Amino acid sequence: MIVGVYLWDRYHEKIRAWWGDMLSGRDYVDEFGGEDEAAYDDYLDDEDVPPAQGAGHSAWNSAAAPTARPIRPKMVAPAVVQLSVVAAEEGFFSGSELMDAFHYVGLRYGDMGIFHLYDDSNAIHFSVASIVEPGTFPVNNMTDFRCPGVVLFFQVDQVAEPLETFDRLVSCCHELAIRLNGVEWDADREPLTTGSIAALRNALA
Repeated sequence: MIVGVYLWDRYHEKIRAWWGDMLSGRDYVDEFGGEDEAAYDDYLDDEDVPPAQGAGHSAWNSAAAPTARPIRPKMVAPAVVQLSVVAAEEGFFSGSELMDAFHYVGLRYGDMGIFHLYDDSNAIHFSVASIVEPGTFPVNNMTDFRCPGVVLFFQVDQVAEPLETFDRLVSCCHELAIRLNGVEWDADREPLTTGSIAALRNALA
């Protein structure tokens, strides 16, 4: 039991350190503005197509064959998976609309002053924090709170099923964006696309 408590504290220290490093020195509000066009990238490599069989096959000239597209290397799974939902047009989410949206998707306020999605055994699937320092929510005074966005994240080596957790996180991110009328970002703060989701999912598989 003592070992379990120690490991739990160490995990929280790592998350706090990571969260502090991620937010340190960043002014998210000032960087709101231009909307990048969401390009749906193709992360699936085309298979080489052999020459057609049948009439004319003997005349096929290998020298004239198209050069095969280079195979794109598989994305390396990140230590921490994160997606964000931000307010459009440099706006803000109010505390009351955040609380309504969090409640709808099953998030509960908990450790570290942020919200979490828990499983049936009360273990954390992933967490949701404010996108600005210190990342916490004043849960007892949310009517006066506002922030330009929220970040959803989990540490890959701390969940039993990273792929399942990722799917839950993506689903929650989509639902929050709909209910808050927000914009979804990937970890690079670019518009979230089906391509970036597929690449992350492939890396975690």
